[in-house]
Amino acid sequence: MREREKASLIRDAKKGGEQQLQGYVTGLSSPDKEVRHTSEQALVHAGTAAVDPLIRFIREEREPDFRWYAARALARIGQPAVHFLIEALKAEQREDVRKYYAAAIAEMREPPVHNVIELFREKDPALRGYGTLILCRIGEAAIGPLKESLGKDNTMLKKCAEYTLLRIGADSYARDASERIE
Repeated sequence: MREREKASLIRDAKKGGEQQLQGYVTGLSSPDKEVRHTSEQALVHAGTAAVDPLIRFIREEREPDFRWYAARALARIGQPAVHFLIEALKAEQREDVRKYYAAAIAEMREPPVHNVIELFREKDPALRGYGTLILCRIGEAAIGPLKESLGKDNTMLKKCAEYTLLRIGADSYARDASERIE
């Protein structure tokens, strides 16, 4: 596919309706890698309008490689997708789907650390675990907000924040925690 055709597809994605968006979502499962890449790029440019179709695609698609393209597009859409991804993560029970939602959140250019920390308040231990995995993947940017969480009233939130800091290996926190254990 030539550059001019790609640019036209992306321009159309910004203007396109739901039917056109669905065409790009379907393109994520094309056997042609170039079509998958162009579809992903068009969906990213479509922004918020592409979030719900991409979340649905991850839930319904069975092929991991194709789910990966959708998760990557959601990560590149970024902040506008955060709330919807967290709600999808909470609603979904299948781990093979949840992991793609979590991966999309973890790979965002501007990590939604505070939104993810809120998962520590959930009753579902799997959601709290996904919170830890996402924050560990985010790494250093999560350390400050996690330390702030240690002063909150919610016991589970504090325990999860402490555990996540240990998993990240926040040096000063890990030293303090190991001294408390000894």
